[in-house]
Amino acid sequence: MYAEHMVIQRDSPIKIKGKAASGANVTLTIAGQQHDTTADPQGHWQVTLTAESAGGPFTLHAAEPGSTVEINDVYFGDVWLASGQSNMEWKLAWQVENWQQEVKDSNFPLIRYFDVPNHYTADEQNNINHAQWQLASPATSGNFSAIAWFFAKQLHLEKNVPVAIIDATWGGTPAEAWTPLPTLRQQEAYQVQASELMSDPAHWNQIFQDTQAQELKKQQHLDSQDGHHIQRLTHPRFDDHQWVSADLPLLTPLPDVLWARKRFSLTQAQRRSDGALFIGYSPSHVQVYLNGKQVQKSLGAQRDDPYILPKEHFNAGDNLIALRAVNSWDNKANIASKDKLILHIQDAKIALNNDWKINNKAEDPLPMPPMLWQKPGVLYNAMIHPLIGFPLKGVIWYQGESNVGQAAQYASLFTSLIKSWRKRWGQKELPFVYAQLANIHGIKEQPAPSDWALLREAQTQALALPHTAMAVLMDAGDPWDIHPRNKQIVAQRLWHGAKKVAYHGKNLASGPMIEKMQVDGTSILLSYTDIGQGLRAKGQSLLGFELAGKDGHYVNAQASIEGNQVRVHAAAIKEPVSVRYAWADNSLANLYNLDGFPAIPFRIGE
Repeated sequence: MYAEHMVIQRDSPIKIKGKAASGANVTLTIAGQQHDTTADPQGHWQVTLTAESAGGPFTLHAAEPGSTVEINDVYFGDVWLASGQSNMEWKLAWQVENWQQEVKDSNFPLIRYFDVPNHYTADEQNNINHAQWQLASPATSGNFSAIAWFFAKQLHLEKNVPVAIIDATWGGTPAEAWTPLPTLRQQEAYQVQASELMSDPAHWNQIFQDTQAQELKKQQHLDSQDGHHIQRLTHPRFDDHQWVSADLPLLTPLPDVLWARKRFSLTQAQRRSDGALFIGYSPSHVQVYLNGKQVQKSLGAQRDDPYILPKEHFNAGDNLIALRAVNSWDNKANIASKDKLILHIQDAKIALNNDWKINNKAEDPLPMPPMLWQKPGVLYNAMIHPLIGFPLKGVIWYQGESNVGQAAQYASLFTSLIKSWRKRWGQKELPFVYAQLANIHGIKEQPAPSDWALLREAQTQALALPHTAMAVLMDAGDPWDIHPRNKQIVAQRLWHGAKKVAYHGKNLASGPMIEKMQVDGTSILLSYTDIGQGLRAKGQSLLGFELAGKDGHYVNAQASIEGNQVRVHAAAIKEPVSVRYAWADNSLANLYNLDGFPAIPFRIGE
């Protein structure tokens, strides 16, 4: 962590540790401070800097007789840890909304970024290798976490201080992987696995190293861009008549590497213009080849941005397009969205969804190493524990998708994670601002069980801890994509929470939160906190409420705002006892406060 361009947390004492010759006198200087100490018999030394206000650049000197370490361009500012799974990991250049302009306008050298490499171990590590601080610029910001970037920029512009983001994220990871093993050993759901890892870490680390070698081999296969076999499969004269004929997307994804080839015709006039190939949403990474030439590398799960097909690779008359699709998550590949595979060239739109030749046996099968990076504690050990001792202003967190279906364990797990991080950092009031899961999947007309709603409820329970805030995202998701691309709204709501719990702001940071219910005849009257300037329905009528009687069977209910309360009733329920709101994977729920924050999903009653 101690390297050029680093940011040290302002207004906070900070311990700096190092190694020197046994018994050596060590002098450390920065920002006018000088601290002298002596290395112990093992060569370890430590000094504590007094708190400094925001500023810089400074040079950090550490010297012993005959040796000096000098770290330049050091600032004091605010340091935030961004952690969780893929929605926090999601980079600006992975096609978030308006990403090109955002990268173009990202010349903010006082925003610094440190990307912790993905790694997992059975025992706690103290060092991070192969990482460095980066200054925000158009050359670097495309690889920044999009949420962390928008959050850091807002913080920097409002507070006018240097800002550091430490990115410790990994897609597809459960919360238990980010929790210390001693903490997990106290929880029934995880104590067996935690004990196994702690009892013989050397054995497990050997297994992890072997698995990581398999993962590397798989990644090299996934990233393959050329080679004889690919040149052969993309060549127009390759004989594909024995391949299966199919339309894209396939009804069922296919394992391993999926190849698809299709011929189309262009006029002499059309071949003089670049083409734009639109795919729609694709769950796979797709490489595009035109007449044997690779025209664009994989862009991941494609949305609206096209693959550009350069005119110099077109022919008048017959042309061949070849697609190579891989899915690193489950090895099952598919391509495109229905009726979305279209080539735009000049004024023509050439539909390409039909009549492809496909083959998933043209390349060797993909290895499928076990996902051991999901095991309890292993990401905390390798990616969080090395950060301990580096003071933070706070944590922003987006995770939970990988724990859907485990809500009964998650409430305790998540609060334990927060408490354990605070204890390890020695910051008992460390602000922790997190995102609640966004809406996902199609709207159901009738009330139904929802694992996503249960997980959101478990997330909400962490608000009982002090210095926490939650960004509600029930209106910010994408029904068909677990990775919604509007990351700005996530960062904005996280920032509102951070202002309140980390910067002691007087601002409202939440939508209406249920406080109590009162049965009033055949209806129920709901009272809320965090009303702000008042309640409102975002639409013509209030939606998203469900009512149940003593039998526990929920039905859709009608709701209306009465001052600062909401009245809920349903013709079929004469004796209501409980209410649910936004209780679904995806809901039309539309209760907000006038400050613009959506209400927190809930259930209340018997």
